[in-house]
This record gives sequence, C-alpha cells and structure tokens, in this order.
Amino acid sequence: GPQRGGIQPAGHAGQRLADVAGQPRRQAGQGMAQHAQALAAAGGNRRAHALDQGVEAEFEFAPHAIEGFQLRGSLNYNSAKYGNFAGAPCYSGQTPAAGCSIDPVSRRTLQDLSGVDTANAPRWTGSLGANYDVPISRNLKFGMTADGRYSSSYLGSFFGDPFSRQKRFVVLNASVRIATQDDKLELAVIGKNLTNQFVVSGVVDAP
Repeated sequence: GPQRGGIQPAGHAGQRLADVAGQPRRQAGQGMAQHAQALAAAGGNRRAHALDQGVEAEFEFAPHAIEGFQLRGSLNYNSAKYGNFAGAPCYSGQTPAAGCSIDPVSRRTLQDLSGVDTANAPRWTGSLGANYDVPISRNLKFGMTADGRYSSSYLGSFFGDPFSRQKRFVVLNASVRIATQDDKLELAVIGKNLTNQFVVSGVVDAP
C-alpha cells in the first residue's frame, strides 16, 4: 500500500503543514494491456503485454507565517515497457536495418518491440505550484497562482518510431484574479503555456 508521511510544526499539534505520499507500483496497466493486445492482434502475437512500474510522491505546504499561501508539488518516476512483443507491426518507413522484417507466412512487415517504451510514457514527470490569496477589502480578495509542469522525453508512437520522440519540456501556467470573498464572482487573467512549448501528445502511423 502507499507509504505516507507528514510534517507538523512544533507547538501546533494536530495541524499538518506538509503531507508526503509515496506509492510504489508494479502492474500491467489495464489501458496499456488492452493497447498491447490490440497491437498484438494486428501483428499476430496475442501473448504480448506491457508492464508499468514506478513510484510517485506529492506534498503540500501552507505556512502559518504567510496566511493564504500554499505551495504544492509532485514527483513521479515511471517505467512503462512492452514485455514479450515479437511480431508487432513496423512503423511507417521502418527499414530492415531498424528491425523491420517480412513474415514469410503472412507477408506482413513485423518487428520486435519487447523491452521498448510504450507511447506517452515519460520516465520522469513533476510539478510545482504556488497559490496566494489575500483580502483587499471586506468583500474582495486578490489572488495569484503559478504552476509548472516538467516531463522528460518520451515516444509519441505506439510502434516505437524514434522520430516521434518528444524532447523534455517545462510548461508554465499562471493567473491573477480578484474575487468576492464568497467566490461567487471572479475576474481573472489566465496565462497558459507561457514557456511556449509545442508538445506531442500522440502520433498516428500511416503508410
């Protein structure tokens, strides 16, 4: 089960300043396994499977010295690879030198994806964000939020196409706002992808 821990400030029993959770896992993810089976059906290997294993941790920090301020973050390590996946379809343009061969019986182009990373599975991801709300009158409050998200590189193709690799990136979002104390009305300026990153979320392979 998950391993959890916390930090409490001295003199403030029962009030948790930070909460850290770690969740080691080792499983064949349902969606991943279904996808591997679908690819296997196309390539003829119905014993194909994928394995997802990793660990994740997250925290929140709200110091008493700065009322309305909250810091949060997370760090995740994940290893998602195909297991036995001989007989997988080749990606478009794959050459024999890159591992693509013609099956003598079915005459289909096949490759061995055993041990290759699955699609959209970065090894490391993380986030760090802060939120600050302060009253500016009896009825209004002012707030600021900033969030950053990091991802290491990953393949965008389910077929192991090396040209589909997304490089590591950081995306930053931020906002400023004025709202009523009861949060019924809010005026906000929101900025998304302020680091101007083009991110590949998936690649469709076609002949």
